[in-house]
Formats: sequence, C-alpha cells, structure tokens
Amino acid sequence: MKYRRRFYLDIFCAFWGENFVPKKLQEMTGLQFTVIREIGEKSEYGLIYESGSATLYPPEDYDDSASDVLDWFLDTVSDHIEAIRECGVEDLTMWIMYPLEGQRNWAFSVEQLKIMGKLGMAVCFSAAEREDSDLKTEIEAMYEKE
Repeated sequence: MKYRRRFYLDIFCAFWGENFVPKKLQEMTGLQFTVIREIGEKSEYGLIYESGSATLYPPEDYDDSASDVLDWFLDTVSDHIEAIRECGVEDLTMWIMYPLEGQRNWAFSVEQLKIMGKLGMAVCFSAAEREDSDLKTEIEAMYEKE
C-alpha cells in the first residue's frame, strides 16, 4: 500500500543501478521492495532490463506524520547504506507526489537535509492533476472504511 494517509500524498524511495541486484539487497537487509526489476529479466513488453531497480514504501501499518515518514526513510536508508551501495545502487531518489489541488507545502529540517546530502539522496517533487480519480476523495473513502 502506498503511503497516502491524511496528507494526500504518495511518498516512496526509488533505487536504481546498472549493476543493482534488488533481491540480494532484500535478503541482506530485510527491506520489502515493490516493483522489482532485476538485470536480464524481460519486461511485459519483451524488453530486457539492462539495469536493476526497486521501489521502497513505508510498512503498510506506518501511520505517522508526513515528516516522520521522511525520517523513517532516512533512518532506514542510513541503517543499510553500506549494503545498498554493495548491491550496486547508484541512484537513490525520494519521490514525493502531490495531486494538484490547492496549495501544497513541504519543509525539510536542517538535520534531514544533512542526512540526505550524506546519503547522496536526491528528492523529487511531482505535482500533477489526476485524470483517473481524485486522490483526496480516494483517501477520505479509505478512512471511512476504517
């Protein structure tokens, strides 16, 4: 499940590398990746992946503030940075995706920025209108069920 709680956002960390072996990193660290692409595997379109990639979300039951989610990622990556590099990760990017609906703000603490710099972690903000559905309505519906 993507982290889309009451903050109306989707946040995840993407790992990529020409020699990255996601399954090895999972075994070494216990991290649970989604959208795993191993080098040499075929895509659904028949193309062969020439690099490895994987996506990391917070655990499904993680329900804290958006800033705490960022700290969860920073702590998790910091705890496993040697294994991450050993398994061939060259690019590590935090994705924060907002639906375009009103004003959106995000602030990083000085400490968070220091950690991201030390880890070599890029941060990408993406904001777009959602044509398929209204994210806020989706999230409100999810909370009504709980």
